[in-house]
Amino acid sequence: MSPQFPLTRRVFLGGVSALAATAVARPAATRAADPEVRLHWLDGGPAAAADCTFGVPWPRGTLSRNVPLALHTADGVPVPLQVRLTGPVPRPAWLAVTPRPRAPRIFVLSDSTAADWANPPKNGWAQALPAFFRAGPSVRNYAQSGAGTAGYLTDPRYFPRVRPMIRPGDTALIQLAHNDKQTTEAGYRANLALLVDGVRQQGGAAVLVTPPVRHRFGADGKLTPLGLVVNNLGVDLPAVMRDVARGEGIPLLDLTARSQALVEGLGEAASWPLYLTLAHDGVDDATHLSRYGAERYAALVADAVAEARLPLARFLRPGRLRR
Repeated sequence: MSPQFPLTRRVFLGGVSALAATAVARPAATRAADPEVRLHWLDGGPAAAADCTFGVPWPRGTLSRNVPLALHTADGVPVPLQVRLTGPVPRPAWLAVTPRPRAPRIFVLSDSTAADWANPPKNGWAQALPAFFRAGPSVRNYAQSGAGTAGYLTDPRYFPRVRPMIRPGDTALIQLAHNDKQTTEAGYRANLALLVDGVRQQGGAAVLVTPPVRHRFGADGKLTPLGLVVNNLGVDLPAVMRDVARGEGIPLLDLTARSQALVEGLGEAASWPLYLTLAHDGVDDATHLSRYGAERYAALVADAVAEARLPLARFLRPGRLRR
């Protein structure tokens, strides 16, 4: 067998040729004494990760026929693969590893601050969010760079595409504000209400998430209105979102307040590593997050989920929360 081939926590079964965290196979109901093995490619690593074969070196007799198996990355994130056990050992001939049919799903409706970025140095906080959940829910990140509330509602690539996917039991985290630079307060309220209503009509649970702050400090050592996501018309978008959540009677995760406390608590210089810097990343960007920043902000979101006692909170991994 060839050396271990790395896998990411997000496994794409078509056209993906390189992956980034080692995969682990173990019985689905894991206990401390349960066997665990590292996966290896058979006959060398393939050019693409579609319909690939892994060698799983469990000795004969280690697992009985009725023991379910699960596939995870090394940090515990479920990998939705189908696995076939072939050859004389072990038996049976094949076993499918599939997501639970009614497993809860988390849809992220947002902008570039939460988006999946394939190329560093940019990272979105929702990119780091799966690591805070144990087996169960899956994070469906539909955050789109450049999207504001109006664009997200009308662009066929965004909400018109995502909305039909939402079903009862799903949660939609709605965080749109950074690109609403010229949106009036009335327009912003109406757009948020339409997004919330669209999720509800599908049977999903809408949760509003205020936007992360920008790294914009004033002479007083505090974040400026621009840093606090007040738009060009003077509309305090996080404050409006809080009011909409109260009026709609839905949960709110106040990432603005939490990220403000974090950034101002660290101070202007010490908080720069949360964002992109010329020295480290080749660009100064006061809005977009570094990998470190994405992980810290995802932790703030996970903490907020726990404190709000959302149904998703029971799936959080306690060891990853930052209290």
